[in-house]
Amino acid sequence: MASGAKQLQKSSAVRGLEKRAVKYGATAIRGAAEGALDGVADTVATAVGVPEASPFVDKLIDRGMSSLQKRGEAALDEQIDASGRGHCAGMCGGSMRLAGHGYEPRGAAMRLAGVPHAGSGYLTGPPHAGSGMRLAS
Repeated sequence: MASGAKQLQKSSAVRGLEKRAVKYGATAIRGAAEGALDGVADTVATAVGVPEASPFVDKLIDRGMSSLQKRGEAALDEQIDASGRGHCAGMCGGSMRLAGHGYEPRGAAMRLAGVPHAGSGYLTGPPHAGSGMRLAS
């Protein structure tokens, strides 16, 4: 079953359908969110006593929602394309690493002085963050 799904995912027609579904879904979500935000903005503008600001605020909301929609669609399109290439960039594995290299154990790289790390077994400084933390050597 998994190999059949992988074969389907390699099809450009299937990926195209997925991208169209993402676009329709994003447009629907944007419409609902924009309508809700426009209503709230109009209510606030009227309550504050400047209802003439509503068209300006509506344009800002539209511009912001358009930008979010484009970025979201682009990210999902990238994931759809990556799944067609046989790997899912950014979704599988959780982080980037060089091929053939294992992951660093947690706490083995850079840490802050005064903050315990995996395997230390003791506190090396004050347990709060407000005392000018610095990088450990």
